[in-house]
Amino acid sequence: MLDFEAIFAEALAQFRRLLPEFSALTEADPVYKILQLFAARELLLRQRANDKAQQTMLAFATGTNLDHLGALFGVARLVLDPGQPETGVAPTYESDVDFRRWLQRASASLAQRAPTSTTRSARRPMSWTPVPPAPHPGKCWSPFSRALATARLPSHCWTRSQRSSPTTTCAR
Repeated sequence: MLDFEAIFAEALAQFRRLLPEFSALTEADPVYKILQLFAARELLLRQRANDKAQQTMLAFATGTNLDHLGALFGVARLVLDPGQPETGVAPTYESDVDFRRWLQRASASLAQRAPTSTTRSARRPMSWTPVPPAPHPGKCWSPFSRALATARLPSHCWTRSQRSSPTTTCAR
């Protein structure tokens, strides 16, 4: 728990155990101020550790941390505008909120082993269209995720037409 008073009380108690000759410590004493400084720094370090730990969870991850979680599913952010690299205009990507929502649905669909049941309408800007039969029946290929490739795929596959990576193809 992050509580300055609890951290300070613990530091003060440990100080008194280690140096019992300082039993008459007052708030004006420089040692008291140093212990307060220590407690404040300890609180900041604990908060930083908590923040870093939260960034490994989908519900709290932002920015590049969210991109790395997406990589676990083999999914990259949707490019909304490719920009113009020659003039220095950076590409525009989907927001953290939209990408997180997509990843939540993607992970749910993999857990249920029914990819199309939860991902068909997962992204509003995408158009889901059936893929024609593959030239090599019975072979499936997915650049998105090894987990998706090993999941029980339905008798037909769907493509995310606005994704920048290749589409999933399967035999009917």
